[in-house]
Amino acid sequence: MLNNKLILKIISIFLVIFISIPSFSFAIDSNFIWDGDDVTSSVNASSTEEKSNSLNLESGSAILIEQNSGKILYEHNAHEKLRPASVTKVMTILLIMEALDSGRISLDDKVPCSENANSMGGSQIWLDTRESLTVHEMLKAICVVSANDCTVAMAEFLAGSTEAFVTRDEC
Repeated sequence: MLNNKLILKIISIFLVIFISIPSFSFAIDSNFIWDGDDVTSSVNASSTEEKSNSLNLESGSAILIEQNSGKILYEHNAHEKLRPASVTKVMTILLIMEALDSGRISLDDKVPCSENANSMGGSQIWLDTRESLTVHEMLKAICVVSANDCTVAMAEFLAGSTEAFVTRDEC
């Protein structure tokens, strides 16, 4: 069986890829030029909004940064304050993995579904209040489906409530 640290690394890499790619994926536009050192857009848009979204992305904002130099290659509403969405699940997974690593919980522990978890909406696996899944099954659902219901159920399992989970120093 894989140890918890290896599982954490695998999940972290998967989530970074899973969460990052939709934000930056776009169809290659013939007006978009990459010359290896610089990225430029040859689109001559008439309005500021068109210029800032020359790639016609459907996302609320985007930023593409060259890894080694830190140079911003493309940005669209980069300073727009947006909800963190599924990025919060990365922290939840980290706290679950720390609880596993410390021995507070095990992958085989059964996690019940509360009315609160059941009512989350958005990405979910449609947990029912009459069922319980193992921590292992919950982790898979959070990572693969981005399941809000499982994320809330795990937060409640670890800390008693989502509010307590958010404000706890340690789970």
